[in-house]
Amino acid sequence: MGSRRWGALVAGGGMALVMIGLSTLLMIRDRTYVRQQVVSDAEQTAARFTNRYEAIIQATERLGEQWINRAGMTETEWIVEADATIRDVSGLLGLAWIDSRWTVRFAEPRSAWTGTNAVLDSMRIAHAARQRAGALGPWVTRRLSETGAESGIVVPLCYLTQCDGYIVGTFRADTLLETLVDDLPGDYRVQILDAQETNDFSLEPPQAAVPVGAPALAWTLVQTPSPTQLAALRSRLPLLVLSGGLLSALLLGVALWFAAVSDEHRAKAEANRTLMAESERRFRATFDSAFQYEWLLDTVGAVLETNHAALAMVPAESDPVAGVSLWSTVWFRGGERAGRLQAAV
Repeated sequence: MGSRRWGALVAGGGMALVMIGLSTLLMIRDRTYVRQQVVSDAEQTAARFTNRYEAIIQATERLGEQWINRAGMTETEWIVEADATIRDVSGLLGLAWIDSRWTVRFAEPRSAWTGTNAVLDSMRIAHAARQRAGALGPWVTRRLSETGAESGIVVPLCYLTQCDGYIVGTFRADTLLETLVDDLPGDYRVQILDAQETNDFSLEPPQAAVPVGAPALAWTLVQTPSPTQLAALRSRLPLLVLSGGLLSALLLGVALWFAAVSDEHRAKAEANRTLMAESERRFRATFDSAFQYEWLLDTVGAVLETNHAALAMVPAESDPVAGVSLWSTVWFRGGERAGRLQAAV
């Protein structure tokens, strides 16, 4: 029977291990889903960011096309068009017309283009390198300001082979992000990291790093869910399976244990009944086969059993002796022995 108790423990422990394994698989699946969802949401944010970035490029190019189509603009016309463009395009900070000698002629706002000779020199060097490589069309610059925070789109103003200068639109990554706050798909913290900062983020808690912007910018959007968003993404199923499974394993083990104990008690009771029956059979055989008179009395001397030898001496017409005090039966009634027997009992 002890083996059945061990079997109950093994069954309960085995079921607990199965439930732990199942809940672990569900947790792995849940973590995979959470990461996939974080990446999907980050890609949506990156797509919106890229759309804003491309809108700045397109707006700067449109202003350049207007310049070319009108064969130039007066400063008043320039300011009106630049103000309207900056107002209509989210994230566009400023615009400037730079002539072919790399001198800022018109700028809006003007204060953003003071002390930018070093920036213009870097633009000119970049443009010369592009010309030597045969590259045409607009290009994106990094670190347009001395602080390194701004970037810009440079649009050459060329009539066939004659270039009349450049239109430059400036923007900042953090400003573009601010325009996306209301469009985030969930409760996330979003960062734009530069190329040298990309190694600074981790994947715990789950994060997503998605490239954004032009290759020249080398930006990476890192999106990290808040604890509230993580709780919303994660499923409670693994915990429910684990707790329910462990409870079921405990109940199974206890049920099998008590079943084994009950069977042990039942087997012992059956063995005791068998022993009692055998003992009674032996007593009855000895009691009934004796040649002397024998009686089995209760605690007050009433007759419970009489053996065959004693019964053989009782006349057939005598009253029953069962339940009668022994000294009042036909064997002792009326004799001196009856009194002594009663006194003894």
